Amino acid sequence: MCGVCGGIIRPDSAQTMNVEIIRRMSNALVHRGPDRDGFFLSPDCKVGLGFRRLSVIDLSSGDQPISNEDSSIQIVFNGEIYNFRELRATLENRGHRFQTNSDTETIVHAYEEYGVDCVQRLHGMFAFALWDSSSRKLFLARDRLGKKPLYYWHGSHGFFFASELKSLLQIPETPRQVDERSLAEYFRYQYIPAPRSILQGVLKLPPAHTLIYDVEQNSLNLSNYWQPEFEPKLRLSMDEAEEALLEELRKAVRQRLISDVPLGALLSGGIDSSLVVALMAEAGPQVKTFTIGFDDSGFDERPYAREVANRYDTEHHELVVRPNMLDVLPRLAWYLDEPMADPSALPTYYVSQMARQHVTVVLNGDGGDENFGGYWHHGAALTAQQLSMLPTWLRNGLLRLITQHGDRLSRIPLFSRLSRGLEQADWHLWKLHEIRMELFDTHSLQSLFPQAASLPSESNFERIYLQAQDLKSVDAMLRTDLLAVLPGQLLVKMDRMSMANSLETRSPLLDHKVVELAARLPANYKIAYRKKKILLRRLAARFIPNDLARRPKMGFAAPLQRWLYQEHAAPVRNILLDPQARIYEYVQRSAVKALLDCAPVERSTNSQRIWALLILENWLQGILN
Repeated sequence: MCGVCGGIIRPDSAQTMNVEIIRRMSNALVHRGPDRDGFFLSPDCKVGLGFRRLSVIDLSSGDQPISNEDSSIQIVFNGEIYNFRELRATLENRGHRFQTNSDTETIVHAYEEYGVDCVQRLHGMFAFALWDSSSRKLFLARDRLGKKPLYYWHGSHGFFFASELKSLLQIPETPRQVDERSLAEYFRYQYIPAPRSILQGVLKLPPAHTLIYDVEQNSLNLSNYWQPEFEPKLRLSMDEAEEALLEELRKAVRQRLISDVPLGALLSGGIDSSLVVALMAEAGPQVKTFTIGFDDSGFDERPYAREVANRYDTEHHELVVRPNMLDVLPRLAWYLDEPMADPSALPTYYVSQMARQHVTVVLNGDGGDENFGGYWHHGAALTAQQLSMLPTWLRNGLLRLITQHGDRLSRIPLFSRLSRGLEQADWHLWKLHEIRMELFDTHSLQSLFPQAASLPSESNFERIYLQAQDLKSVDAMLRTDLLAVLPGQLLVKMDRMSMANSLETRSPLLDHKVVELAARLPANYKIAYRKKKILLRRLAARFIPNDLARRPKMGFAAPLQRWLYQEHAAPVRNILLDPQARIYEYVQRSAVKALLDCAPVERSTNSQRIWALLILENWLQGILN
């Protein structure tokens, strides 16, 4: 796992790249690769590549940049290619000669052999930049699910890229103006969807995309090379589907056990990570497992994780987190790189920190919910789709009846928002996804951030839904989670918090072969009325106790409400109500004060809103200062 950066100055520009610029960009990524660095500068000083290395495979000769035989191609690469040995054998049979044992060099020769289509043959997680001096083109690529990040900026005098935003900001000309549309999306969705970033003019390469920068033409060519296909469905019985899934998961886990450094697993106690640990134990020597919890039983899964660890005799490590939240916030905001308001970033940071004391690589259970229907909105999609087929007057009457007589439901903000959404005459399924992710609704957003009223109002979720309008409700939900929420939020959290601790994370449940198989399985193998992750739970029950396999999803959360409104209430108010706070360049103080002074019944919703403001304030002070 590494950090990459670099740039190309246009031939007609008087400016040049120099090693000092590349070194500054590279040093901003030192947490992603603390072991070594590397640089390439073209003879005309117009092209520069930088690299920070976390050594995992080929410790002795895998330093980057890596070139082909005549040095006409140079590459910097972040990630792991799990099929590199098979691909290397194929390339050697075609006459290619290798100088190292690294997976990185495999990409160089695959590009020579297959051109930009080489990405179709890469099985793994990756973000790379390849400079082809013969064609005068820079080739960027990002993996199918978006596990590894890549930012870029096309300026008036050239093109620049980096694994993180803070690396690009080492270039004085990089734009530093906050994009108001991106900020509105941050408040709305908790993250900023690709391709935009928080800064005007700086973009993210979307998952499963390649980009070619033609130096002579000063042009960009962006291309999408993969998407999960949900049709046609595979004609498999439930038993056959279970065996097919087990076969793919076993392959995915074994591939991710390739490492020249110590390796372990993050074990939450849920079925996803528990199944991964079981398959690791089946495949090799004793597994090292890492679990954290809080001194609050509502947020502590340690007993369940311990049960799995005991079953598979793992070398188990636990940590009870009692953080001084306000002390750690500046670090979280710095390592997140751009604002992202998922509070589970904090426990992810701590479990990564603990694991790094023992290993360099961990496997995790990310992807189980997105592939197999583990969230509440997947089940709600079935109900909502049925309700949407009723006449408007009948649907609204039923909803009012439920709200009036279901006192407990009517007090739940999420249910209230769902009811309001379904009452709209033009209701569409994508609006349910909006409701699921919505941090600030339209009214509260405009109270906080008045500029939102004048910004384009198209929905990121609507755009993704419209690309596959014929998919049925559950498949449409799962596809949107895979293409939007997963790479925008969950994988950002995992990448940034693990890399903050120089820890590589691997996700067998997000192997693209597993994703492709899951997508083409019937929706009722995944979710039905009051049942979620049906197939995955059935498979997990073969490896973990039945009570764990059937246990409801708990989620990897933190006692945020208690922290913000009780333990740290006074300092939180001091930070957010300080007249000099940077957030007031964008938001209304009265709206922030209303969040802090809200009634107890509103604190559950507002605690996440306050968290988003704290992250933004610390980001503005730490990175954009």
